[in-house]
Amino acid sequence: MFGIWGKGRLVFGRNWKTGDFSVGHQGEPADSSLSRAEKFRSIGSWLVTLFGCAGVIGIIGVGAIGNSNVANTLAEFVVALLGAAVVLGLAMILSRGREEPAELDEPNAHRSGQFSRDWWTVGALAVLAGSAVQTWFAFGTVVAGWDLVPPEGTAWIGKLFAPWIWSGSNLGGPAAQEGQLPWAVVLWIVKSLGGTPGLAQRLWFTFLIVATVLSAYALLRLLRITAIPAAVGSLIYVFNPNSFVTAISPVSLTAMMLLVALPATVLAAATKRLSLNTALVLIVLSSPMLGYTYQNPPLTGMVGLAFLASIAIAWILMGPEAGKQAAKVVIAGGLLLIVTCAYWLVPSLVQLKGFALATYAPVSSWIWEEVRATIENGLWLNSTWAWGQTTFYPFSANYSIFPLSFVIFLLPFTAFLALPLSFRTDKANHEHRRRLVVGASGLALFLIFLGTGTRWPGSIDRKSVV
Repeated sequence: MFGIWGKGRLVFGRNWKTGDFSVGHQGEPADSSLSRAEKFRSIGSWLVTLFGCAGVIGIIGVGAIGNSNVANTLAEFVVALLGAAVVLGLAMILSRGREEPAELDEPNAHRSGQFSRDWWTVGALAVLAGSAVQTWFAFGTVVAGWDLVPPEGTAWIGKLFAPWIWSGSNLGGPAAQEGQLPWAVVLWIVKSLGGTPGLAQRLWFTFLIVATVLSAYALLRLLRITAIPAAVGSLIYVFNPNSFVTAISPVSLTAMMLLVALPATVLAAATKRLSLNTALVLIVLSSPMLGYTYQNPPLTGMVGLAFLASIAIAWILMGPEAGKQAAKVVIAGGLLLIVTCAYWLVPSLVQLKGFALATYAPVSSWIWEEVRATIENGLWLNSTWAWGQTTFYPFSANYSIFPLSFVIFLLPFTAFLALPLSFRTDKANHEHRRRLVVGASGLALFLIFLGTGTRWPGSIDRKSVV
């Protein structure tokens, strides 16, 4: 017989005379009569913990080595280990089945006032996030750069619903400016009250950042994450390397807000924390913001996928009844969105018909944007092509030098550490946490893999890339 780890941990071994394989826990004899499912879960917990620990230790190794081919090779191995842990964890969850449906939905805790204390956390998050935004501005200046143009021009507001405009790249064509309605309203109100476009931009950014942080916090709380970790997670969702390097634009921030706000609304209705009518009203009110994200159509598609995925999230984490309720909300809300989004959706479709798609540059002409699309950079959420070029990021060289080269990997280390920790003990009341951790880890690994684009390992067949 031999054992693995300390008190209460898995003990398994083999009787060398009879050849029987037995599984038990330290402090009690290994019982060869344990069911096959129990043996599988015991061994599976140990393997998930082993692969998960090896993966997170590997992340530290990537940070210690620094930016190099060796580090990227190690990062690929780390993702493979974590992926194996996710697959094994998923197999264990499926083998156990749903043993705690009643515990997953706890609206009574909400109604009894447990969540009322969240208002203090919500207030603190709003003040912290709003204050952080103000550091981006200097008196009398505006924020501009890349695709973000200065907000000084306001004449376009009067032509917001014009059916035909000159776009700057042609002599005229179908217009589709209706999607900018939210920003137009903010700019018009501030100008009408005697404010400047710079003030309007500051208020617009502040609203988007605060709303995104609070929406992320609401979603995490609905997923039964306690207040402090949920607050930290909501801040990291907005204030992370990817956001600061590539997503500090109102369009991207709006997409980030809807990406968590719409699922939070669906889950709140699924668990009866919001009535069906209230949830539908909130979904309808998101129509102008959804149109605003259509300035970058893939972002609108991402929001739509998250909205649909709310059904699966509710079903898996909160039970079949919650899943059915979520499906009702998504179906009814989706139909209403089609109607309420028509004011910007129809002009956009009309405009799309006028595009000569055959003259567009092929995908292969954009491969230069994937120069940093590697697993290593994906782990710390920074794979933008311009990083390292002093023209765009003069401070980027500092992150290739210790200790910053090591510090940037502490975030993924902490995030993926939840995977082995959630499988340290094999208790039924940990099933919700395990489902959440395995799902989140699997999604993160998939997005890191997808983020490599046409490079290895995102594109297995490199010959398809011309």
